[in-house]
Amino acid sequence: MFKKRLWRALAATLSAVFVVTLSASLLAFTSESDINQRLGTVSYKIINADEDADTEYFKRKTNNLDEYMAQKLDVIERTTDEGIVLVKNDGVLPLKTEKKVSLFGIGSRRLVYNTSSGNAEIGNSGVDSVNMTLKKGMENSGFEVAPSLWNYYSGLSGNQANNTSSSVGQALPNGDAQADIAAYGEAAIVVLTRNTGEGGDAAETYYRVTDNERAVINLAKSGSSKVILVSNSPSPLELDEFERDAAVNAILVVGGVGARGANSIGKILRGTVNPSGRLADIYAADSQSSAAFQNYKTQIFGNAESSQGGGRTSYFFSAPAGSDGITGANAYYVTQKEGIYLGFKYYETRYEDSVMGVGNAGSAKGVYKSQGGGWKYADEVTYGFGYGQSYTAFTQEITSFSVQNSVVNMSVKVKNTGSVAGKEVVQLYAQSPYTAYDKTNKVEKSAVQLVNFGKTRTLAAGAEQTLDLKMDLYNIASYDYTNAKTWVLDDGMYYFAVGNGAHDALNNILAKKGKTAANGMTGNGDAALVKEWNNGTFTKLDTPEFTDEGFTTENGLYHNNTDQKVANVLESADLNNLLGAGTVTYLSRNDWDATWPVRDAQINASAEMIKRLTFDGVYTPGSADTSGIKHDSGSAYQLSMMMGLPYDHDLWDDLLDQMSIEELINSINKNFGAIDPIFSLAFPGTNDNDGVGSGPVGNYLPKFNTAATPFEGVGKYSDVNARMYPSQSMEAQTFNQELMYEIGECLSEDSYYVGFVSLWGPGLNLHRTPHSGRNPEYFSEDAQLTYIVGAQMTAGLQSNGVIACPKHFAFNDAEDQRYGYAPFINEQAARETSLRGFEGAVSVAKAKNVMNALNRIGCDWVGASDPVQNTILRGEWGFDGYVLTDNALQPFQCGRGVAFGTDKWMLLPGNDRNSEFNKAALLGDARLFESVREANHRILYVYVNSAAMNGVSKDATVVYSTPWWKSTLIAADVVFGVIAVGCVAMFVVSNLIKSKGRA
Repeated sequence: MFKKRLWRALAATLSAVFVVTLSASLLAFTSESDINQRLGTVSYKIINADEDADTEYFKRKTNNLDEYMAQKLDVIERTTDEGIVLVKNDGVLPLKTEKKVSLFGIGSRRLVYNTSSGNAEIGNSGVDSVNMTLKKGMENSGFEVAPSLWNYYSGLSGNQANNTSSSVGQALPNGDAQADIAAYGEAAIVVLTRNTGEGGDAAETYYRVTDNERAVINLAKSGSSKVILVSNSPSPLELDEFERDAAVNAILVVGGVGARGANSIGKILRGTVNPSGRLADIYAADSQSSAAFQNYKTQIFGNAESSQGGGRTSYFFSAPAGSDGITGANAYYVTQKEGIYLGFKYYETRYEDSVMGVGNAGSAKGVYKSQGGGWKYADEVTYGFGYGQSYTAFTQEITSFSVQNSVVNMSVKVKNTGSVAGKEVVQLYAQSPYTAYDKTNKVEKSAVQLVNFGKTRTLAAGAEQTLDLKMDLYNIASYDYTNAKTWVLDDGMYYFAVGNGAHDALNNILAKKGKTAANGMTGNGDAALVKEWNNGTFTKLDTPEFTDEGFTTENGLYHNNTDQKVANVLESADLNNLLGAGTVTYLSRNDWDATWPVRDAQINASAEMIKRLTFDGVYTPGSADTSGIKHDSGSAYQLSMMMGLPYDHDLWDDLLDQMSIEELINSINKNFGAIDPIFSLAFPGTNDNDGVGSGPVGNYLPKFNTAATPFEGVGKYSDVNARMYPSQSMEAQTFNQELMYEIGECLSEDSYYVGFVSLWGPGLNLHRTPHSGRNPEYFSEDAQLTYIVGAQMTAGLQSNGVIACPKHFAFNDAEDQRYGYAPFINEQAARETSLRGFEGAVSVAKAKNVMNALNRIGCDWVGASDPVQNTILRGEWGFDGYVLTDNALQPFQCGRGVAFGTDKWMLLPGNDRNSEFNKAALLGDARLFESVREANHRILYVYVNSAAMNGVSKDATVVYSTPWWKSTLIAADVVFGVIAVGCVAMFVVSNLIKSKGRA
C-alpha cells in the first residue's frame, strides 16, 4: 500500500498546487478592494445606531435598472441622432422611398463603436442585441439589406485595423454577393472605418483612403446611381476626393457610433431624423498639412544614452551617481512649434491673412494640396470646423448684442424656412484685434475662435426660436507670455459673428470688413451676422473680476476664478528659456513663410535639464524630526461627522491625527483605484474606476438583476457591461450642451448600478492632430468646445454624488512614448490650448478629482509639477479635490510627487512605491509626512461629501467582514495545505517502511 513513487509524486504535485494557491491568495488579499469592486462584494459591515435613519444622502434617480436602461438607451440614441454630421448631399438624401440597399466594406459588418483598446473600448463585444449592427439599424428604418453581400463581409476574418492601414475592402465581393449588388442597387452605402486606441498613435498615412477602399467604392458606383459614404472614424479621414466626386452623392461623418448609432444611421438615411451634428474637428484635404503635424512625433535627445536588449534599442538618461535621481522614460521630447495655431485656428487664420494680403500667407510653405504654387484654403480644407448640413433650411438673425460687465450677450432668432422639421445650431465666434503690440511681444491671435453655442428644439417648418448666448470676455482673452506675463484684452475692434462653422463665421467677419470673393474669399459672407465691439483700453486680466452667476445648462458658462494673481509659471517648459533664445521658432501670423514649423534638428539636453529629467535634486527632504506630527491618537471622531464642513475646518486636524501611518499610506498607495476601509474613521472605503469614454468599466451588479434585460439573448444585467456610449468626439458633434449634461447624469446613474463612487473621466485632452491614438476619448481639436462640453458632462456626472475625474491632466497629446516624453511649449499655447478644457471642468463645473498624465511638461513629470498642480490647478482655478495618477508603472512617477500635488497613486497589484511610502520614510522626513497627511485630507474631504458615505450615519461603526471569495480562498489554502502535508507525511512513512524492509 505504501508506494514511495506514488506518494513522492503526489507530495510534489500537491505541494506545488498549495504554493500556487497560497501565492494567488496572498496576491488577492493585497488587492482586496479591487477584487471586491469587480465582484460587487465588500470587506466591511456598517453598524448604524439608528437603523431607521435615512443615510442615502445621494439617491438614485431611477427606481430600478429596467427604468434606467430605457433612459440610458434613449440618451445614447439621441446623442448619435444629433451627433451624426451630414457634410455632403447632392439631393439624394433622405432615401424616402428606396428599400433595397447594399452595404459595402468590412466596417459595415464590424462598426467602430468607440475605440480599439484600453478601458474606453466598447463593452459587450460581439453581442449584437446590445451593440446594434448596421444591418439591424437599416432594417429598423424599413430598408432591406443585400443578404449575400452582408454574409460575405460577415465571413471575413479580422476587424478594423488598429493604428495601421485600413482593412476595409481587403477583397472584392464576388459570386452571389455580386449578384446581390445588382438586385439591391436602389442605394449603396459604403462604410469607411478607422480605429485607434491607447498606447500608440496612428501611422502617418492612416487617414488616407486606400486603393482597396477605392475599388470597393467603384464597385458600389457600378451597382447603384446613389452612393453614400459613411465615415465611421473618430478622427477625420481624408475625404476631399469624394467631396469632389459627382458619383459620390452624400457623405455622413459618424465617429464611434456606440451601442445604438447604427439605428441613428438608418433613421438619418431614411429621413425620420434630420441631421443636426456639426464637425468637432476640421477636415483637411491632407491630414499631414496642419502646422501641428510637422512636429507631432517625439524625438530622442541627441546626448541620450542607449542600450541594446530584446532586439531593440532603448534610450535614457541615467541618474548621476550618488544622487537621489529617478530614472525612467526620460529621453523623448516634442516641440509644439505651432503654438496656439491648433486645428482650424491655423487654417482659418492663414486664410484671413491670405485674403487680406498680409504675413506672407500665400507662400509655398505648408502647401500640400494647393495648386499653382501658393497656399490656398479651398485646396487645403475639405470641411471646416463646426460645419454641417440639414435636410431643411434655416435663417439666423441677431436680435440683440451687448458687452456688459465683462460678459458678451447675443440673442439670435432662428427660423426654419424649409419644408421639414429639424434642429439648428447657433455658433458664436469672435475675432480679436491683431495689433502692433502683439507683433512686438509675440502674442498670437487666431482670426476666429469659438465663444459659445446653442441648439434649438426641433422646429417645424415655419417655426422659430430665439437663443441667448453668453460668455465672459476672459474666454477670448490672450495670454501675453513675454511682456505683461498674464491674460490681456487688446484695445481695438472685436468682431462677434454667427455662422455655420468657423469658416462661415470668418467669411461673415471679412464681409463686415468689406471683403468679397473678388478678394480671394471662398464665398461672399453676410455682414448682417456680425456685431462689433470697440475696446478702448488695453486691459490686463491678472486679477480679473468675473461674473458669479453660477453654472446652469441654460445661462451659458462662467469662469468663477479665485483671487490669485495670474502670472507666468511655465517658463521652464519653453526650450528658448532652457537652451537660449532662438532654439525654437514658434509659428507666427506675422510671417507664415519665415516661421513655418520644420522638423527639429536633434537637440541635446543641458546638464540642468538632465537633472530635472532624472529628478536629481528636485525634491528637498524635510526635517528628520517628525515628533510633532500626530498619528494613532485614538478614535474620538469619525469621517461622517465631517459631512458639509469646510475643507479648512479645525476638526480635520483632529480626524487625521487618529489615522495610523499604515492607514495614511494605504489610502494613497494601495489598490488600482479603490480605497480600503479606514476603520479608525468608520469609513467603508470606495470603488473607483475608469470610464466615460464609453461608460463605466464593469458589468452591472448582480443585486440589480431583474427578470430579464431588454437585450435578446442576455438574461441578466450582471452579464451586461455598462460601456455603451459613442466616442467623445461623436458626443461633441452634437453641439448640444443640455444633452452633454444629460450624458453626464446617465454616467452618474450608471456608476450606482455598477458600484462606483468615482468615474475617471471625461477625457479633456485635445486632438492635436488626427493621429493621436486616444482621440476617440477626447472631444475635439478646439479648447473652447472642450471647455464647454467638458464642463457640462462633469456637472451632470457630479449631480448625484458621483465624483468626476477629468483626465489626463495635462499635455497628453500623443500615445507614442507617452510614459515620460517631454512636450516643450510656450506659456500662451499651454494656457490657451492644453489647459483650457480642464479649466472648464474644474473652475466652472467644480470637478472633485483629476487624473494627471503619464507625460511631462518640460522636463518635469506633470505629477511632480508644482506650477501645474498647485499654482494653476489649485491656486488659479480653485480646485479643492484630489489628484490621482494614471497607471503608475514608471519609476519617474515617484512617491515624492506627493510633495508637488499628486495625492493618490494608481497601482496594479504588486506595484507600489514602498521606497517612497513606508513608515520609516515618513518618520524620517517631515515634508513627506505632512504631504501624505494633506493628501489624505484632500481625498477624505472629497469622499465624505460624495455617495461614498451612503449608508453611513454620523454614529456608525464600520467593522471588518470577510467577503465570500476570501473565505473560499482561505478554505482552499487549508484544504490543499492539509492534503499536501498528508502526502508529504505518507511519502516519509513509505520511505521509512521501505528502508526498514531493506534492513
